[in-house]
Amino acid sequence: MVNRFVTYGDYADGYSEDWSPVGSPALFTASGGITFAPSRLPGYPTYVMSWEQASAKSAGADSIAYDPYMQELLIQLSWAGMSGADKASLEAFHKAGVNGMAGQFSYYNPTAGPALPVRFADAALGNMPEVGYDRYRVELTLRVDINYPQMNAPGVPAAITGNRFVIGGVAMPFPIPLRSNSGYEVTIPQTMERNSAGSPIIYNKSRLILKRHQMALVLDFDAFIRQQSFFFTFVHGQRNKFTWYDKDEVSRVVRLADSRITIRQLGYNRYTTAFNLVEEI
Repeated sequence: MVNRFVTYGDYADGYSEDWSPVGSPALFTASGGITFAPSRLPGYPTYVMSWEQASAKSAGADSIAYDPYMQELLIQLSWAGMSGADKASLEAFHKAGVNGMAGQFSYYNPTAGPALPVRFADAALGNMPEVGYDRYRVELTLRVDINYPQMNAPGVPAAITGNRFVIGGVAMPFPIPLRSNSGYEVTIPQTMERNSAGSPIIYNKSRLILKRHQMALVLDFDAFIRQQSFFFTFVHGQRNKFTWYDKDEVSRVVRLADSRITIRQLGYNRYTTAFNLVEEI
């Protein structure tokens, strides 16, 4: 098995080990917790990469974004029919085991990689309606307590070809996209007013034409981790531009259009994600 961080370094200790789907899912601390039998697994999780940062447009409609003051990975879990016993255990764990959002604990799911240090993202567990006899629909969000450093990447990028993102000396390869560019919109930032006769007057407010590309990728676990490291560690959300090379070696200088990227797990070792990139031309 390969080192997950041979390119980026071991920035996230929780992800540094190789893994295979063995065991039962669990929420636990050193003093105890909850273990869900394989037959009581939640649905496949959804992950959200999120950045809290100030962003704006300059007078010329250039994008400006500052380093995030917080960047986090959220894990969204759902049970279509949790048993009453598991629901009671979850409520007790949330209330007394970790005191809501205050206490850190570990989350482990055998289909989703090694154990991660997390906290509850909300002070309340929320509504858990009964959907059948002794069965409850439960949704909760966990916040991963992994502090990715904010780094620059001088030097020459890795000598790889094909689909990849590059910033400074770091190159992130990824599989052939499901839709490498499923479509784009073109915007010329400008303003329309009318004169006293009602005729339109168009003011061009920018030297730029903005092209928004739509990316859709299917990832394995390695590519999922590379994506986290690339965007959390070097790109910092909407802050930094990077270069996107497609399979034909066509390059575009782009930045993230949004402050969130959602990744859904489809099955063991398979994830899907979609996000927008903005190219200034």
